[in-house]
Amino acid sequence: MPGCCRASPTTRGVRLRDIAASLGITERSAYGIVTDRRRPVPLPGCQRPPAYAGTAPITRASGKRHAVTRRLVRNKRLCQAGYLWAFSLLTASPGARAHYDKRREHGDSHAAANRHLANRYFGILYHCLQNHQAYDETTAFAVGLASAA
Repeated sequence: MPGCCRASPTTRGVRLRDIAASLGITERSAYGIVTDRRRPVPLPGCQRPPAYAGTAPITRASGKRHAVTRRLVRNKRLCQAGYLWAFSLLTASPGARAHYDKRREHGDSHAAANRHLANRYFGILYHCLQNHQAYDETTAFAVGLASAA
């Protein structure tokens, strides 16, 4: 997710531990998300962690039919960790709460909105770790925070 992390000269060498702590997860979980070597076909950019965790949706379209479903084949431990991570962020992060509420108003169930929030945070974490940048909530949720205020 380009633009979710702020780069500055002081954050150029940000450690994995600092980024993980700012996002509310352990260093081991963050390392496991970014360095997945068991996936045979690498996916581009931010799609890698959400697809492996099972939070990214599967879209099937054929003719007039269009279906968006959840992934059944996934890393279940990582998916559960993402689900609980997103659920805990609802009380700790105003940007995450605004994003969740927007998805609920859109018509998603609690599980679908939480999965969507986990998907977004997996992408944010991946971007921050790949670019060695610190997480900044005001940059990541600039639109959501402005509309919530």
